[in-house]
Amino acid sequence: MVLDERYHKAERGFAGGYIMETSASAPDGTMSTMSIWGRDATKFMDHYDHLAGMFITGEDPPQASNRITLHPTEKDEHGLPVAVLDYTDHPNSIAMRKHATAAGKSIYDVVASVSPGKRSPHLARSLEGCQSVAGTSRTDNCNEPA
Repeated sequence: MVLDERYHKAERGFAGGYIMETSASAPDGTMSTMSIWGRDATKFMDHYDHLAGMFITGEDPPQASNRITLHPTEKDEHGLPVAVLDYTDHPNSIAMRKHATAAGKSIYDVVASVSPGKRSPHLARSLEGCQSVAGTSRTDNCNEPA
């Protein structure tokens, strides 16, 4: 775990801080979050035993537009309304993620990683099951806008 960035440092251009943690995933979980297909995916998975992942966790300021509501017509298998998550990145979160991504890349550059894979921020936010996003509770079963 890298804790160097957990403190507020105004010169970074965002409020708050973040931590970086190593992250492991099974092959199917890894590929379900990558935006590569075909030969690129095969080449990537040929080196699965040499993969290292990083999970970045930071503060996300609340926004009035971020909320969980119940779908007016869709129901789950128990007949209950399906939860709908409305979430928009806060500008501070975007700046923090940009800084954290660059910091994480610099760590992998030092250890001579090759061809780093990238998860999309949308998918990365939903990776670890339950998370707190902008003051809302979320699970991996949430319906999210694309």
